Amino acid sequence: MGPSRTYWPLKNLALFIGLLPISLALMGCGILPAAAPPSPNNENTVLLTAYGATCDGQHNDQLALQAALNEVSSKGGGVVVVPPATCRILQTESAPWTNLTGPVTIRGASSLSTLSLDSDQPSAYRELFRISGTDPSLQGVRLVRAGDTYGVMVNIGASTNLSFDSVVIDGKKDVYGARVFHGISLGGSSGELIKDVSMVNSTIENVDFGLFQASNIRSTMDGFRVDSSTFIRNHADDLELNAPEGAITHISVTRSRFLDNKKPADSFGSGFGVGLANVQHVLIEKNTFKGYRYEPIHIEDRSGFVTIRDNSFSDSFTVPVNWASHVLVIGSSHDITITSNAFDTTANKNSIDCVYLGAGGGLTAPDRVWVTGNTFKLRPSAEVIAVYGATNVTTSSNVTTPAS
Repeated sequence: MGPSRTYWPLKNLALFIGLLPISLALMGCGILPAAAPPSPNNENTVLLTAYGATCDGQHNDQLALQAALNEVSSKGGGVVVVPPATCRILQTESAPWTNLTGPVTIRGASSLSTLSLDSDQPSAYRELFRISGTDPSLQGVRLVRAGDTYGVMVNIGASTNLSFDSVVIDGKKDVYGARVFHGISLGGSSGELIKDVSMVNSTIENVDFGLFQASNIRSTMDGFRVDSSTFIRNHADDLELNAPEGAITHISVTRSRFLDNKKPADSFGSGFGVGLANVQHVLIEKNTFKGYRYEPIHIEDRSGFVTIRDNSFSDSFTVPVNWASHVLVIGSSHDITITSNAFDTTANKNSIDCVYLGAGGGLTAPDRVWVTGNTFKLRPSAEVIAVYGATNVTTSSNVTTPAS
């Protein structure tokens, strides 16, 4: 394989997300969530239906939801309980999103508790939630798109200790495929901080980007933990941590499943499981990546101190191009450790390098990369590693076997 390649850098991500309004730049497998735990007696807990929500899937319950959230917040925090039914949240020109300000938790009463995002103008940008403050939380609830609405389910602004626990985000792209719709966006203005977000036992499915940051965002994200979660049938990147103008640091993605990405075969260059651009201090460990037309892990744009350990890769980067790889590292990235992973090229009819290290059409080639202790199941057209100008590359204790 030759190194000739004009890469689409993640810093141009806004051109694809494109369609996201200026307000976003300035602001800032169907797995059901587990039943929510019971509320402690000392919590300020209210029922959404007590504020006039009918949750029949037809009536607009947005005013009731915002009223419940506002009252709980005004009393110092607490819990708003969503009943085991579908509550239609109609966002409008005058109220394009619902504000969730911590310390407030939205908790599902059962696995049937659903907030269904609808819009008065499907072509106008809408959000289900815009989140800010300290200790906001979503627990045991489904967030589902009701129609072919343009926008994002959750937009995170300046906040601390935001948590998603047993949450399903379903964009219904398999049903409503015309308009762009994303799962979670990282927003905030210059100087604002998103601190310590966690996502556990949750699912993001059938959206375009699962989580992303637009290229013009200049906030700082410090601390993002994904554990035991599932990303499936999404149509762009699952986790797009993209900070050419901002800062993202201290990321861990562990024990999660990345499956069946639906990005079409084209020259655009998205469709990753995890994408990193100018991101520092990252652990990607014990995950499964399977069913990707493009690379499951993409690292670029000065990203550094990244450890990729004990993951499995299969049935991925099946498009026949000369930079095909399971882990692609380009663009001045540095201090990258790739160790104890299992790479399987059995499904690849195309030529593929399991690990690709090169400049990628921008900045300089990677520096200080360790590829050690991995196992590689290789077809005749597959190789362990391609090195195009990268410096200080160490390979050792890797094991190769022929693909069946």
